[in-house]
Amino acid sequence: MTRLVTFGDSFTFGHGLVDCFIPPDRAPDTPSKLAWPQVLGDMLGIEVINKSSPGNSNVQILRDILNFEILPTDLVIVGWTYSLRDCIFKKNIFGVKSEFRLNVWHKDTKFIKKFFEVHNDYDLAVKAGLYVHHVESYLKTKNIKQFHFFAMHGWFEVMPVFTIEPENFIHKEIIQHKLDRALDNSHPGPLSHQQAAEKLYEIINESK
Repeated sequence: MTRLVTFGDSFTFGHGLVDCFIPPDRAPDTPSKLAWPQVLGDMLGIEVINKSSPGNSNVQILRDILNFEILPTDLVIVGWTYSLRDCIFKKNIFGVKSEFRLNVWHKDTKFIKKFFEVHNDYDLAVKAGLYVHHVESYLKTKNIKQFHFFAMHGWFEVMPVFTIEPENFIHKEIIQHKLDRALDNSHPGPLSHQQAAEKLYEIINESK
């Protein structure tokens, strides 16, 4: 392994940590050095490339993975987000951004409520499982060492449904990140990131 390449949402990004804490009206520019990817990379003694982004949906994480040039010597860890988060891609019309991120905290609460009403949790969970299958199969063709887990986000979490469980999937009980809270009081704090890094370090060593 020469690089640790990670993908995910705000948990993997380290949103809310002391070096990644800014007013909520804009997103941080770079991932936190206190987040689990950098902590883990330091433990492994390898370069870290954190490609996560706050607010990412699973389809955006999938897209980021497929668009990044992953090397045969890379170690890839994906921290998938909760299934209820979605992203709608549409054309740029009247100045509307080409990507619309659907989050439970979106300002149009009526739209969010309607979206949840027309979506079945099971359907979203199956999609989440398929995203993991897709990436695992893709990385296997490149002989890339990989691990996957689902970040937990309270009651919004819908666990993935697998037809066949991925070989490299880490169950939620292994990575607990509710030891403390970040400065924004809604994301995992530094102790939680440290514990996640230590658990992942153990899993990586056991897989050798």
